[in-house]
Amino acid sequence: MSNDNKKKAAKISSDLLPVTLSGKNTGGLGYFNVWIGIGIIIATFAVGGEAAYYCNLKQIALAAIVGTFVLGCFFCVSSDIGVEHGLSFPVYVGAVLGKRGTALPNALRTIYGPIWFGVQSYFGATAINQIVVIFTGYDNWLLWFIVFVIIQVINTACGFSAMEKVANIAAPTIMLIGIYMVIRLFGLASANGIDAWNSVYSDELGAHIAKGNANMILYVMMLALNYWADNACEVETWSRYVKTDKGEKKLLKRNKRAIPGYIIALPLASGFMIFLGALSTLTTGNFNPIEAISAVTNNPVILVLLLVMIIMAQWSTNAVCNLMPSGVCIVALFRSRIPYWLGVCICGFIGAVIQPWVLVDHIGIFLTITGSLWSTIYGMTIVDFFLIRKRRLNVPDLYREDGGQYFYAKGINPAGIISFIVGLGACMLFSSVAFIAGSVVSGICYYVLMKLWVLKKYPQKELSQEQESFAGISANREWVYDEETNSVKSSI
Repeated sequence: MSNDNKKKAAKISSDLLPVTLSGKNTGGLGYFNVWIGIGIIIATFAVGGEAAYYCNLKQIALAAIVGTFVLGCFFCVSSDIGVEHGLSFPVYVGAVLGKRGTALPNALRTIYGPIWFGVQSYFGATAINQIVVIFTGYDNWLLWFIVFVIIQVINTACGFSAMEKVANIAAPTIMLIGIYMVIRLFGLASANGIDAWNSVYSDELGAHIAKGNANMILYVMMLALNYWADNACEVETWSRYVKTDKGEKKLLKRNKRAIPGYIIALPLASGFMIFLGALSTLTTGNFNPIEAISAVTNNPVILVLLLVMIIMAQWSTNAVCNLMPSGVCIVALFRSRIPYWLGVCICGFIGAVIQPWVLVDHIGIFLTITGSLWSTIYGMTIVDFFLIRKRRLNVPDLYREDGGQYFYAKGINPAGIISFIVGLGACMLFSSVAFIAGSVVSGICYYVLMKLWVLKKYPQKELSQEQESFAGISANREWVYDEETNSVKSSI
């Protein structure tokens, strides 16, 4: 190998390399807490607030839990990419879109992540500022916004284990305070003569008894699905750190430490926040958590505890859900020319300066658009990994500078790009069920194009050679970085 090639290979960031068994240190409880932290996002108050205009509280609770449970099942599927092969999303997507085609989702994530980071940092900084005002009278939101952003960036730059430690503290704290808040809101509703369970909200009448629009339950479910669409694509970025059993061939057993986080923690946490947003809208007329909390109590001690919930919720979610995956995507986008910590810093800076919190007032439209983009990629990813490659993957070629078998047509997989466009078209035609339409249509289109066209023109080794040679942890194989040859290779 020439010195020039060595130099190129050496630029691969350690944050993009496969995570081996020794690096899978997150246990089931730790991962469960991570998903509690991810699920409790104050911005989902807005989803519940919008839902309160169409459905009563019982319908909203049902739609939120079912919607996020279905999504959790989707997570269980894509999670195996990280567990089986130790890969992150920006690396694996090269198999779907091609070596150069990865620029599309990585660029999207680099924009989308900072947007949500900015929104949630806004809520967190507002809570910090209110706490300081209560005890000192000093009012300086901008200062606390900058401080909060810096703290989150530092925590994320320290890696997944540092984020897990924050989640272990945040998860039980948030849930306990949130339960107290629900009790107080129901008490406030009762005192004002509001039948919270059977009411909907309107700007003219406020909270009033109504059956709710049962047809809108699907809309609320789709809002929940669209909210988490990007995470359905990139869940492997987190699952690669979860402990697993070497040589375990059964999918469910191999992912047993990760699955409870998806189908229990996420539905409970996210559904709880959507429910809370709807309840606060019915009770106070506003989904904004700061205003909702102010309406619950005048006791400064209790108010501080509730504001702490907001701070911890934003921090635990922002680090894992927004900064980390976006930072990794930036590293991949720049071909490892910048380190992970700098990628995180760039995302934090972008999210701070673009002031994206105005989007919360248009949450439904925004989630439909972003859900459409990510649903198409998700559909292709699942079809590629499970139906076409059958969980086997030529991992070494994903790290080759020339792209290897994943270079396809000048670095682009035509099946992936065409399916992405077709999937977006389906989302536009069926916008009310954008996530489902995008996933299904793009997946079917991708499967047909790969089978009838691309695979015949661009053969894939894992399909034409001994498939067991391309299995990962289930075949006792790890993908390791060889410093001597500056390449990724099989451990056996």
